[in-house]
This record gives sequence, structure tokens and C-alpha cells, in this order.
Amino acid sequence: MTSIKLTLLVFLIFEASYAAKLGNRYFMLNKLSSTFGESSISYIENNILRNGDVFAGPCDPYKSFQSHSKTISKNYKCFNGTQESKYKYWAEESPVRVSLVNKTCSEISKDQNIIKFVKEKSKKEGVASYIVEKLAPFMNVKKKKTLLKGVRKFVKTDEVIYNLCKSPFWQYI
Repeated sequence: MTSIKLTLLVFLIFEASYAAKLGNRYFMLNKLSSTFGESSISYIENNILRNGDVFAGPCDPYKSFQSHSKTISKNYKCFNGTQESKYKYWAEESPVRVSLVNKTCSEISKDQNIIKFVKEKSKKEGVASYIVEKLAPFMNVKKKKTLLKGVRKFVKTDEVIYNLCKSPFWQYI
């Protein structure tokens, strides 16, 4: 009887402490910039990277001084001081995070250079399939099909970009 109570207690503690983990600001930078190209980096920096308190991801003060390429120099950079080196590794859901992701995705979807980039990259498979595959390459095939079916109602490329970009399906680790 005691072992059952102990097992139940351990299970309840585990369940109470488990929460889905969202990718931090550097995860967001890598996913979005690899999907939407170099033109998206300024939007990501302004809305996501500079808000480490919302998106998490501790910075590395030493890497802030190195710059190998446009994207790598932003990885782990301390935008608002070295206190950012104490941020958590994983982000949590919040209305502010959703709002900033929506703002970033809105700006990305209105940029003509990004629309052109996505159209060129997606000639074979279509815009929606390209974006889903880039953002969530390991997603279950059935879930991908369901997601793509839901996006079919959007005809314009900017609508497809915006709706897939802001969707939380790819932000979870």
C-alpha cells in the first residue's frame, strides 16, 4: 500500500512539473531566417531577439563580440546587457509572446523580397508545403496533411506565409 502511495505521489509531482517547452529566441531566429531568408532577420531581431525576457534564451557575452555572418553574429548576442546571460533556456507561453510573433509574421508576410524568396524556393512543392517542411521537418505526416488542408483556404502567398508563420505548431521543442 505504501509503495502505491509513493508511486502516485511521484507521478503527481512529475505531472505538475511537466510543461511544453517553446523554442527560445535563437531557435526562433534559426527557424524563421532559414525559412524566409536573410531579409527576415531585421524583423526577427527587432521583435524577438531584443525581447529575451519574453522569448528566453541566455546570451553569451563572449560571442557578442564575434561576427562570422549576419545570422551567426546575432546568435547568442546580448542585446540588452550581460544580465541576459541569466535568462532561462526555454520559453513559456504568454500573450506578449503571441503578440510579438504575430507582429513579426505580419511584417515578414508584407515584405516583397521575402514573398519573392519563398516563391522561388517553393516552385516544386508549393508555398505552404515548403514552409511547413522548413519549420517542422519532423512533424507527423498526418498532422502535416491536416495543417496543409487548413491553409488551402488562403489563396494569396502573403496570407499563407502569415498564417503558417504565426502558428504555434513549429515553436514547440
